[in-house]
Amino acid sequence: MKLNKQTLYKTGSALTIIVIGFVAMMTLGSTEKHSNKRSLPEEVRLVETQPVTFSNMSIEIEGSGVIESPRSLNHISEASGVVLFAKNDLKDGTFLREGEL
Repeated sequence: MKLNKQTLYKTGSALTIIVIGFVAMMTLGSTEKHSNKRSLPEEVRLVETQPVTFSNMSIEIEGSGVIESPRSLNHISEASGVVLFAKNDLKDGTFLREGEL
C-alpha cells in the first residue's frame, strides 16, 4: 500500500490541528476561574394587604323588556349539590317578565 504525498499532507494537517486544539483546551481549562460579577443585594418587596369582608348583596330591577348589557360578565363558581336549570339561560337579550326569578 503506497501513500502519496497529498494523502500524507492531509493526514498530517488533520493530526496537527487536533493536537493544537487539545493543547489549547488544556491550557485554557487549567486557568483560574474568576467571576467579574458584582454581588447584588437581595431585593425585598413589601406588599400591602387588606382584610376581606364578605356580605350579602341584593339587587332589585323593575321593568320588562329585553336586557342588553354594555359589558359581558363571565362568572364561574363551584358549588356542591344538585344543579337545577331554569327554562332559559340568562344572557344578553334574554326576555324576562315581571316577577320571574
